[in-house]
Amino acid sequence: MKLVLVAVAALLAGGGAVDPLNIVGQLTVSELTQVINDIMEEVMTRVMTKTLPSVQKKAVQNDGVALHPNCSDNNVYNGCGLVVQYGLCNKAAYYARYCCRSCTLANQIPLYGQHLLNNAEAPVEAKVTTTSTSVQLGSEVTISCHASGYPEPDVAWFKGNSLIRLSNKYALGVSAALNPLVQRPRSDLTIKDFVREDADTYLCVAVNQAGRNISSIDLRAEAPIQARITSRDQLYPAGVDVTLKCQAKGYQTPGIAWYKNFEAIVESEKYLRKENGSVDRLLTTVVDTLTIKNADESDSGSYICNATNEAGSDTSQIRVKVTDVTIHPNCTDVIDHDDCVRYLSTECSVTDYIARFCCRTCTLVEHLPAHGPHLLNTAKGNVTSI
Repeated sequence: MKLVLVAVAALLAGGGAVDPLNIVGQLTVSELTQVINDIMEEVMTRVMTKTLPSVQKKAVQNDGVALHPNCSDNNVYNGCGLVVQYGLCNKAAYYARYCCRSCTLANQIPLYGQHLLNNAEAPVEAKVTTTSTSVQLGSEVTISCHASGYPEPDVAWFKGNSLIRLSNKYALGVSAALNPLVQRPRSDLTIKDFVREDADTYLCVAVNQAGRNISSIDLRAEAPIQARITSRDQLYPAGVDVTLKCQAKGYQTPGIAWYKNFEAIVESEKYLRKENGSVDRLLTTVVDTLTIKNADESDSGSYICNATNEAGSDTSQIRVKVTDVTIHPNCTDVIDHDDCVRYLSTECSVTDYIARFCCRTCTLVEHLPAHGPHLLNTAKGNVTSI
């Protein structure tokens, strides 16, 4: 054994000054094997010491664990302590990437793995929300985009294909909510004084180095719905068909219902209905015609047109009077019916020219008899003075 120690000492001292061939002949096989093993162990120790000094240095700096050079905690990501605390290191690759050092030292992830490739990112997400997609003309509307991802995504807004920038028309606001998982910025887009041209598709685009995500919403312009009965005649003789027309307008198709004295009218042989519609620049116009067949005095009353859509409702009302009076063929209203109604306070004197120009109206309200001198068409007067 002494020769073994001498041989090893000679080989390791001074670069091997002793000729090993002179020693080999003096050793048994077992002794020679021991010498070779001892020499190889020492050589490997020297190689490791020379080639991996940084690893040994890191081992001292990291509680004795040799970390890969790519394994560190991201300086921006402040939630690594919580990631470790809640055991999230192996839940998704981006936790292990951005909290590599903390997760490795906590023995929640291995020393080597995909997280060292620097390509694990939190998935980028975007979602647009608003209280309503129908916007009243002239009002202000705010839509919000809730984005998430890591690194924190940037958010941009588009109207159709056009990028939206801060202006008198648009207001932009951004707030951020940080948590141990991902960063969640929220972007609010406010559209002021909404007009028909603002009705469009709005897109929220969230972008970071991991990729992008798009969410969209369609906004529709909505004006207060309008209903108007366009029929002008309010006085009718018995036996005629009374026709009432109601026009409703809205950016969403209006539905129309008719009422007589606040009771719903059901379509039947007595009541006929016909509906026509048109669309002009997103504005829908519906005309609903109600026909009262063979009207009699019982059909007199208040008729209401009620138009509704998602924006609300509107009503229009007209009073209809049906009288059992025979109208002579010569008895017509020469001037506008509304003017005749306005001049009823004159009591349609048979000696007055109004009796001639408003014969039909005056007869229906029984201010004139069914027959008389006014039917001779000889009454004259200054029409411009009416």
